[in-house]
Amino acid sequence: MMNIKKLFVSLCAIAALTGCKSAKRDDYVVAKSLNKDNAIAQNEFKFYLNLDNKLDLRGEYSHDRSVAGTHMMYYGTPATALAQVFSHAAINSSMQEKKLREQQDQANKLIMPLIEASKSVTHKSLAESKRHYVVDHPPIAGEKTVQVRPIFFANQDMKKLSLKLVAWIEKPKSKKTKSRKKLNNLMYQNIIEVHGATWSEELAGQLMNGNADISKQYDALFDRAIESLKKDLSGTYSQVPQQQTLHIKKKNNKQFLRASVIEHSCEYVVIKNLRNWILHYPANYVTNLPSQCDS
Repeated sequence: MMNIKKLFVSLCAIAALTGCKSAKRDDYVVAKSLNKDNAIAQNEFKFYLNLDNKLDLRGEYSHDRSVAGTHMMYYGTPATALAQVFSHAAINSSMQEKKLREQQDQANKLIMPLIEASKSVTHKSLAESKRHYVVDHPPIAGEKTVQVRPIFFANQDMKKLSLKLVAWIEKPKSKKTKSRKKLNNLMYQNIIEVHGATWSEELAGQLMNGNADISKQYDALFDRAIESLKKDLSGTYSQVPQQQTLHIKKKNNKQFLRASVIEHSCEYVVIKNLRNWILHYPANYVTNLPSQCDS
């Protein structure tokens, strides 16, 4: 009987530590595809963006959430030990979140000149070229209007922007449950991630000094993400080709990424990764695919 209790505590400990190991990040979501019966025709596409919110621009960082390990012995009855396990897991998760916040704050400090140079960019300016798609009020649960939240990132040398567009559609109230998991009450959720090209020294200087329109850099990423989201909701990306290993050029090295190529043009490669996120890379960043540009 005692062995059974020990086994029970061990299994619960594994479940607790596994469940609490992922620190919360608002730029990370679990993808959920829209049911094909609920697909939204591209000519019916609408989105809601809170136009009162300021531009969210952050510095890139490694997302290393490792914290110094603590060896703990659990004492007492199985119930007492189990309570200690959950307490330890909660503390560990809190420490991870604290480290991520500190890393993000430090990364933001490194790009403060770019943040200052980007103050003219707002959600209103982002939505300007897409105003025919924009609704002016948060959708009622069950409406086929997608809500979006754009989060921009800049690398530490402030010569490259990227965008993570978080998008979701809520289920009708009649189909919602009391589940604490947000995903269970959503019809759709995904991230559209768009990487911009690296700026030349000359262009970076002009943008930082106000001699070039920096808003165009943000608009280009946002417009591409919205068009891609429109395709995803219409079912355009439902037929996914076989996965392959892609070679993504980084500053001083190369990243190997398993993904399916869903669009490939002279300018961009669009892929669906293992998380089912949709990622856009400048075509010359993906070094093991043939060029689609005319010679």
